[in-house]
Amino acid sequence: MTGRQPGRFLMIVALAGLIVAGQAWAQQPAAGLPMRGKSLGGVVRAAPAMASARLTALNEGSDIEILENAGTSMNGYDWFRIRYGEKIGYQWGGIMCSKAPLAGIYQTCP
Repeated sequence: MTGRQPGRFLMIVALAGLIVAGQAWAQQPAAGLPMRGKSLGGVVRAAPAMASARLTALNEGSDIEILENAGTSMNGYDWFRIRYGEKIGYQWGGIMCSKAPLAGIYQTCP
């Protein structure tokens, strides 16, 4: 194989496989969702990012339903798609608690 690098090709194929596997894993719903929880107070946004439009602010202790992990993290906590009343938005897991342990959320509700 003059001029070719078979080891490099295999490495590229392996990396592509890891990327595809990672994307499939990220799209899997978290076990136990949807789940009841509470907002610890804070902003609900239109998308899972601080720069996203503000929809409303919830009071501490507001009931929410945690629908899904949005697949975005910030400062060690994940963003989640939530239902509050009849509306849907996104809230950062660092200002939420869940009924049962859930990765990416600040704590389990007392």
